[in-house]
Amino acid sequence: MENDDERKESKSLAFQAHLAHFDALRTEINSLNQIQNQLINYAIAIVAGTLTLSTLGSPPVITQQPVAVLLVSMLMSAISWAFMEAELRIHDRGRYLEDTLRKKVQELIGYDNRFEFTVLKWESADISFPRLIVRGLTATGKFAIAYLPGVAAIFAFQILRSANVAPWTTLETALFWTAIVMAAIFPLSLLLNVAFVLGYYRTLRPEQTPKRRR
Repeated sequence: MENDDERKESKSLAFQAHLAHFDALRTEINSLNQIQNQLINYAIAIVAGTLTLSTLGSPPVITQQPVAVLLVSMLMSAISWAFMEAELRIHDRGRYLEDTLRKKVQELIGYDNRFEFTVLKWESADISFPRLIVRGLTATGKFAIAYLPGVAAIFAFQILRSANVAPWTTLETALFWTAIVMAAIFPLSLLLNVAFVLGYYRTLRPEQTPKRRR
């Protein structure tokens, strides 16, 4: 009887520890979401500032110093990197919650349930592959707020610079290619994570509930 009480107490402590760990990870995920929202605000502010510079002065400041547009592009690419880094960290923690922590809690609760009750599955419940694709496409809107203006700034520089017959300076050439490389890294990184996303989808498929041992 005493051994049973000890096992129950140990099981209860493990259960509480797992729930505390779950709460901590969810708090961290929420913090990362807030960071992404702040990055979006920064991107919008930069776009608004650039548009303002394009109207100030005669000729406008952007026309006088087109290299500033390249700096804007590089800054927007850096924001896109930071946004993606936060997104990957969110997915890493989500994968741990789904693949490891949820299963530990389920083992403590047990599978002996005629309703096949499973815990901590609300985030991945009933997600079909087409719906997952739609979610992925709509989520790219957040990335586009920073990334697309950065790409547009590269083209804007070329247009502004083409009005000047003087050859490009070494600084302009260096910043131009740096901006292109920084902008190219983002979509390449997304392609490298296709396997990760597809693997995550496989973890969302309904799992078989173990049969009760007699």
